[in-house]
Amino acid sequence: MAERGYHVIVQDVRGRFSSEGDFEPFINEKADGAATVAWLEKQPWFNGLLGAWGQSYLAYTQWALAAAGEEALTALFPSLPSSRGPFSGQVDEAQLLELPLRWMVILDALRNLPGGRGQLAPWRALWRLLPQGQDQTLADVFGHVPLEECDVQAIGKQIPYFRHVVSDTTPPHWSEADFGQYLARIRAPVHLLGGWYDFMLGDMLRDYAALRAAGNEPFLTIGPWYHVHPEISRVTLREGLAWFDAHLKGQRYRLRSKSVSVYGSSS
Repeated sequence: MAERGYHVIVQDVRGRFSSEGDFEPFINEKADGAATVAWLEKQPWFNGLLGAWGQSYLAYTQWALAAAGEEALTALFPSLPSSRGPFSGQVDEAQLLELPLRWMVILDALRNLPGGRGQLAPWRALWRLLPQGQDQTLADVFGHVPLEECDVQAIGKQIPYFRHVVSDTTPPHWSEADFGQYLARIRAPVHLLGGWYDFMLGDMLRDYAALRAAGNEPFLTIGPWYHVHPEISRVTLREGLAWFDAHLKGQRYRLRSKSVSVYGSSS
C-alpha cells in the first residue's frame, strides 16, 4: 500500500506485541481507535481521508472506529468480519467451545513469536498457529472436564474471557462491544469479504443486511474460503487496493460493475 502512495498506520491493540497495557478482548478498541485517529488528524501529511483495512479481529477494529463516530473514516474494507465482538460466531445464541479455545491458543502462540513477550520456543509457537498444530495441542483438551479448566489445559493459565464464555457469566460491558447496534449510522462505503466456510459468515451477512437496510450500499465478496485460508490475504489485498483507489484517490473506474461477487460470478 505504501508503494502505491498511501500513508500506512499499523496499530497494535492494547496489550498486544509492542502496545502497552493489558489485553482484554473487544473492550478497548473503540476508545483506542479514536485516540489513534485523533493523533492522525494532527499530522501535517493527513489529507482528511482515512481507509481502514484488515482481517478477522482487524475487521472488528474497523467497526470500532465506525462506532466511535469518526468522521475521517472514508472507506472500510472488513475481511472475514463480524461486528458482534464477544458474541461473534454464535450458533442460535450459543457459543461454540472450540472457537474461543482455538483463539486463545493462537493468541498465546503469537505472543511467543519473536518480538512478542512470552518464553515459549518460537518454533513451538509457530506450530500452534497452524491447524495441525492446534489439533495436536487440543486433542486431549477437548475431552477435559470441567470445561472451565480447558484454558489451563491448553496454555497453562486461566483466561478470564474464555471462562466467561464457558460459564455464560456475560459481563455487562460486553453489550457495548457489540457494534452491530451502530451499523445504521455508518455512511462511509464498506466492502465486506468473507468465505462460505468461515464461522463468521452468518455474522457478516447480517451486517451486510443491516447496512443495506440503513441505506448504505456495501459491496460484498464471498469465495470458497475458510477463516485462515491462504488465498484470503491475497484477495483481500487486491480488492482492498481497488476499494481505496476508488474512494481515497477518486479512481472510480477501479470499482467493479456489480456490487456482489460470489464464487467468481457477479450479480
